[in-house]
Parts: sequence; structure tokens; C-alpha cells
Amino acid sequence: MSLFASHVQDLLASRLVRSFLLTSGIIFFWLVVHLGASLLGFRMADRHFEHDSWLYKIRPFERSRRFYRFLRVHQWKDRLPEGDALVKDGFRKKHLMSGPLTTDYLDKFCIESRRAEYVHWIAMAPGPLFFLSGNIAVGVSMTLYAALANLPCILAQRYNRERLQRVRDRLARADVK
Repeated sequence: MSLFASHVQDLLASRLVRSFLLTSGIIFFWLVVHLGASLLGFRMADRHFEHDSWLYKIRPFERSRRFYRFLRVHQWKDRLPEGDALVKDGFRKKHLMSGPLTTDYLDKFCIESRRAEYVHWIAMAPGPLFFLSGNIAVGVSMTLYAALANLPCILAQRYNRERLQRVRDRLARADVK
């Protein structure tokens, strides 16, 4: 093999190794971010999620449900992975419990919905940090990844919570009568 061919082969191997290491590092970074956000949310006390703060408050455009119908959330939300299935004592949000619903159960469901929304906001937050690399394409692609991986989950949580809060309010009014 000529000296030139050897040099080209070394250059390609070096680029491949750097690309592999960079890609592996990015995958590891996102894995740590997602697991860290989940752990943080899981360890936070329920009191942090008991009320609709400005972040969790259902906006007027969400109450009409046209927004969610336009996005067809009801068609794809059940296909999203259930993160709490990975946690031994996690609260399952895939389906409502069987049997009669209580306001306490629906309150807990809403707390866990806010917790899940929080986790996804936290997991999405580091995306723009990739712009600090100086590479616009990396910044755009990582921010886009963060949004595409987390916004559907946030939308599903908000869609479900709005519906659950209406059911909970009806139950509470029926209990008063």
C-alpha cells in the first residue's frame, strides 16, 4: 500500500472514530438527561405538583379541545411509552383504574400528570445548549430532537389532565349534593 493510501486510510479511521465517539457521547448525554430528569421528578414530593402553577395551568385554548383535536392527540397518545412502568412504585397513567372513580384518585392522577409534564420539560431544556458547540446544525438537530422526544408527552399529559379535572369537578359537585 502506498504512503498516500495509508494516510487516507488513517484519516478516514480517525474521522470514523471521532464521529463514533461524538455520537456515543451525545447518546449517553441524552440518556443521562432523561434518566436524571425522571429521577428528579420521582423524588420530588407530591406537594410540588398539587396545584396548577403557571406552567401546569390549562390555558383557555386548551379547554375547547379544538387544539388537541387539530393535533389528533386522542389518536396517538396511547402509543407513547409509559415511563412509570420502569419505576417499581410508579403511578400508572396509561389507563384509569377499574371500579368507581374517586376525587382522591383523580387528584393523585393529576399530581402524577403534572410530575410527568415537569420531567419532560426538564428533559427538553438542555437541547439549546448544543448551540454552544459552535455548530449550528448540531444545535438545531439536538434542539429538534429534544422537542420531538418530549413535546408529544407534554401534550398528552395536558390533554388527559384537562379531561380528568373536568371529571373530578363533576364528581366533587355530585358529592356535595
